[in-house]
Amino acid sequence: MSSLGLLLLLFDFYVKPTVKCELYAMLLQPYIVHIYDVYAILGNTAVMKCHVPTFLLDYVHVTSWIRDAAFVIQTTADKEGKYVILPSGELHIREVNPKDAMTNFRCQTHHTLTGETRLSASAGRLFVTEPQGNVSPRILTTQTAVHVRQGEAAILSCVAQGYPVPNTT
Repeated sequence: MSSLGLLLLLFDFYVKPTVKCELYAMLLQPYIVHIYDVYAILGNTAVMKCHVPTFLLDYVHVTSWIRDAAFVIQTTADKEGKYVILPSGELHIREVNPKDAMTNFRCQTHHTLTGETRLSASAGRLFVTEPQGNVSPRILTTQTAVHVRQGEAAILSCVAQGYPVPNTT
């Protein structure tokens, strides 16, 4: 593959003369996925994000997270556990404690057009801080829109951080 990438053509065949045919061209470029460090107050929820280039958001999806290069966290139906991966690919780490401090996380992605699986180029580290008195609640996650296919469940995330630990409902 050259530094310019590979041109991929996607098209639909005519089944009947009245069926609309669409042709798409996409330049497949090498891409890098990054994770950044996250700071969380003891007892709160930390949110790790896999930063995929915007031109690939429709094609590259997070399939799992790897903690300290050894423990694989995969999507599960259990939304009450320590680790939860949202459909957006975000990793929520609930009730962070001193054992969680200084752990490293990487995300693994899958490119739906090429079938390529890729590990993030960088690892994000979780820093857990002790509260120094009261800390006003701060909303960490905001969503302007949630897209789901008909019949799928929509997950609306609301994560706040503060001390004492804020309750969200």
